[in-house]
Amino acid sequence: MATARGLIVKFSPYGLSRFTDIPMEHLGNEALSASSVWGNSFRKTQNELMETAHVTTQIEIAEAFLMKLFIKPNEIDKRIFRIADNIKTKDTFNSLESIIKEIPLSQRQIERRFKALMGVNIQTFNRICHFENVKSLLMEKQPISLTEVGYQAGYYDQAHFIREFKRFTAYSPKSFFEKAPFYRYISKLND
Repeated sequence: MATARGLIVKFSPYGLSRFTDIPMEHLGNEALSASSVWGNSFRKTQNELMETAHVTTQIEIAEAFLMKLFIKPNEIDKRIFRIADNIKTKDTFNSLESIIKEIPLSQRQIERRFKALMGVNIQTFNRICHFENVKSLLMEKQPISLTEVGYQAGYYDQAHFIREFKRFTAYSPKSFFEKAPFYRYISKLND
């Protein structure tokens, strides 16, 4: 019996930025090989990973490699990460403005640094986080109306919710579930 060999490391939105100087906006939202990010510095680690069949040992090898590369965030980056965290937790209005005021950069410099660390601009990141909330709400055990999903996910009106849903799925919410009933089926499997 043949076995698949490989180790996948998934980073949080700004996690990879702590292990490479490559701006995240240049990497896109795709699976990357470690050698495409770290080049020849990954070769030795790659060989070590291939030589062991134990997943625990592979994880230890990968962690040791990443810890050697770890870039400690400076104060500005920490504040940018706080902006991202606030957006993810829907605490964007009061505290986001106060965090931005704390950063000794212009609005444009903050936007550039955010994009370099996160891979997308602040507005796109906000849209993605709202849609992630939609996905979470749709996967809940207790089905709720699409209108309620929109409001709970942070959309202010139904038109905005439908427009954003179409941007991410190419369908209106109603059409999506008519054409893709598997989504609700998957949520029932998670019960």
